[in-house]
Amino acid sequence: MVRLSAGIAAFFFVTSFALAYFAKEKVSTVGQMGVPSADVVQQIEQSKAVDKVSKDSDLPDVGNSNKSSN
Repeated sequence: MVRLSAGIAAFFFVTSFALAYFAKEKVSTVGQMGVPSADVVQQIEQSKAVDKVSKDSDLPDVGNSNKSSN
């Protein structure tokens, strides 16, 4: 029973390392395929959030107005 448990533990240990190795290899190949890094994605999301805030503002657009008030 002890040998069986040790064998099963060793099997899962080896498979865990094998899966970690393959996952690492896959990540390195994805980086070479032109997938943007997390920093680039975060910068894009922040710029979109700034654009959305400026478009959804309730403040009047004074700077671009050419109309004169009477």
